[in-house]
Amino acid sequence: MCAPIEEFLMYLATERGLSESYQLLVQRALETFARWCETHTPPHTWESIEPQDITDFLMHRKRSGLQASSVRIDAVAARIFFRFLVARRGWKSNPAETLALPRPEKHLPETLHESDVRRLIDSVGTGDPLGLRDRAMLELLYSSGLRVSELCDARLENIDLDARFIRITGKGGKTRLVPLGKPACKAIQAYLDRERPTLVSKKTGGEIFLSIRGKKLTTPASANC
Repeated sequence: MCAPIEEFLMYLATERGLSESYQLLVQRALETFARWCETHTPPHTWESIEPQDITDFLMHRKRSGLQASSVRIDAVAARIFFRFLVARRGWKSNPAETLALPRPEKHLPETLHESDVRRLIDSVGTGDPLGLRDRAMLELLYSSGLRVSELCDARLENIDLDARFIRITGKGGKTRLVPLGKPACKAIQAYLDRERPTLVSKKTGGEIFLSIRGKKLTTPASANC
């Protein structure tokens, strides 16, 4: 069963001009499939392969602990390989034609432990340039769970530090009231009293957090931070 694989790899190299690393991935996938077929699908010819054989092979690879991304490579290799054989040899049917590709795995983002967050916030010195602003932003993000874009858009008229809440307009223009913790309120008040006035310029708007030039922060914060 190796000759068709060699013919296909030559096609990838000469007619498609694909990289050697890609060819190697395909070669490994197809040779692994060929070895599996020799055990599970006699009489060991490519034309005798059925759609269920390919599905069974991919399930075998998945059960063996292979990551979904690697199983997907095997599936893609099978699809393009059999498409090549059908075109070159005039087969009436393609056993991989309806093969569904495994979906990429989705991983939940890692979250910081409370102690890690506190260590991050405490690493910002209030005596550093823009330290009061940066510490206030971190405290607000940690306290409220705002999106970064929402933090950049937060305005003075929408925050009440005495009542400890901020009014936020999020996606779709929906407005919500977000409660604030005491550390966040304390940090924001220190910033408003001692640092924000030094950042105000003629072009300053009503945003709470300002860049060093007195302008609204952008997302992601770039050189105007």
